Amino acid sequence: MEPALLREAAALAEEGVACALAVVAQATGSVPGKPGATMLVAIDGTSKGTVGGAGLEERVKRLCIEAIRSGEGGVHAFDLAGWKEGALDSVCGGSVTVAIHVVRPVPHLLLIGGGHCSEALARVCDVLRWSYTVVDSRPGYADEARFSRARALATQAPAAFAREADLSRFSHAYVMGHSHHEDGDAVIALLERGFAGHLGVIGSRSKLHAFRERAREAGLPGSAFDAVHSPIGLDVGAQTPPEIAVAVAAEIVQQIHRQKALPPSRSTRVIS
Repeated sequence: MEPALLREAAALAEEGVACALAVVAQATGSVPGKPGATMLVAIDGTSKGTVGGAGLEERVKRLCIEAIRSGEGGVHAFDLAGWKEGALDSVCGGSVTVAIHVVRPVPHLLLIGGGHCSEALARVCDVLRWSYTVVDSRPGYADEARFSRARALATQAPAAFAREADLSRFSHAYVMGHSHHEDGDAVIALLERGFAGHLGVIGSRSKLHAFRERAREAGLPGSAFDAVHSPIGLDVGAQTPPEIAVAVAAEIVQQIHRQKALPPSRSTRVIS
């Protein structure tokens, strides 16, 4: 397996792009791709590397795209003796086995508010090697002293950030700010932008009801608010910020493993 393609697959996953690695695991007879030959494939069919070219490569590309869509890789055997029934249109005469591994996008959380719950959740993300961005209107909250491993930090009104930022890079957004008004503005801005990820809001039922009413007054259809999840995290009776962080992370892990089919890539970047 080629290290450069492994690094690029990891970089794509960090940017929210699902991809697949195809590796020649075994080869017998005369074949163009020897064991270890590797190809990296994105959902749009762009690729780097090779598993042998010609008809074999095109077949493997299609299998990689199917694997990305289903979320499941696999092992596939190919006969390259074109004169045999069921073989590929090839005169090489040998056979190859190709293993396909799906590389899932790494979660990237948008943390609205730089308070205790966000700090605790960021520490859990650091352990799991997930990405996160923190936004807080207060100076000194969304900064490196509190979030040293954040992908990005922004000191501005969360709603303004939600209206201006590329939201496709975020898999989850958690509204956990200090201001009831700012949090509501942020929720409405995310809904207006059609945020496609998991949107969670911390707080009471009355707070959520008030946000729903504000969204209705802002002209959003009632169904738009159905995308808002509250309370956040698995129901484990969490009360303290660290407990809430663990519950939220556990819910994300559950989502990852229960949902075999991958959601659309969050980034528009492809393999070039």
